[in-house]
Amino acid sequence: MSQRSTRRRLNRALARLDRAQAGGDEVGSVEKARQAATPVVANSRRPLGLVAALVLAVLVGAAVLLADSRRFSALEERVDELAASNIALAAKATDRDSETRKSADALERALAVANRQASALENANKIASDALSAGKRAWVGVVNARIDGRLAANTDLALLVEYRNSGHEPATNLAVIQTPIVIETDKRADPATLSRLEQFAQRCMAENYVGAGIAFPSGDGQTYQAEAAIKASDIDDALVDGRKLVIVQGCIVYMTSGSIHHSSSCLYFQAGRTSPDHFSTCAKGAAAD
Repeated sequence: MSQRSTRRRLNRALARLDRAQAGGDEVGSVEKARQAATPVVANSRRPLGLVAALVLAVLVGAAVLLADSRRFSALEERVDELAASNIALAAKATDRDSETRKSADALERALAVANRQASALENANKIASDALSAGKRAWVGVVNARIDGRLAANTDLALLVEYRNSGHEPATNLAVIQTPIVIETDKRADPATLSRLEQFAQRCMAENYVGAGIAFPSGDGQTYQAEAAIKASDIDDALVDGRKLVIVQGCIVYMTSGSIHHSSSCLYFQAGRTSPDHFSTCAKGAAAD
């Protein structure tokens, strides 16, 4: 309500009050006129600045809300920009990781190829080195066993074991061990007999004992000899007629190219089936390194 309208209402109320008093109206009429004028007077006394303050507060609040709304909108736009930027960075990082994995896989494949080539080269070098060493070293082994003299019951039997160095350098620190045994013919292929022959060969290949002998490289017709003997008590009619046989197990240990090497042999004689000058080879018991 404006100040001018308030003043008009106040003047009208005062006029009614004056008329009531001048006309000798009843007290009640005067009181009614006064009551009607009271709120107008009260309103007229209220300061006009309160309305202006309220209006100003509303405007300021609206301005603040508008500013906050704009800031919020700007913040939302910034968040969207950051989200889009993060997505782009993540995509780039994924691409980089993919490229890195591809590079790592390629490098791993290249290293695998290089390792295989290096292993192949190392194996080839080892083979060449071993071949060169094998061509230069000594190779000593038994080539034959034979009876020296005559086979007769109750008579000592002398055996000669022939061995040869077929290599290209002398075999030094040579030790030659020959062990003859007599068994029944039908036990030659028994598992127990074959196991005994194999065990002898294994012990020979693990032997570290070396002797004082030497064997120079020799041709096909040139051999070295080692002697062995069977006591007369083991020579009976069964051995003479072939129901028993002689097995000669041999072990040769020697040095060549700076290391110890071994040669295990097994030969046997059966009267009536095997030449006394050339024993046959056993099924088991031969080995060399």
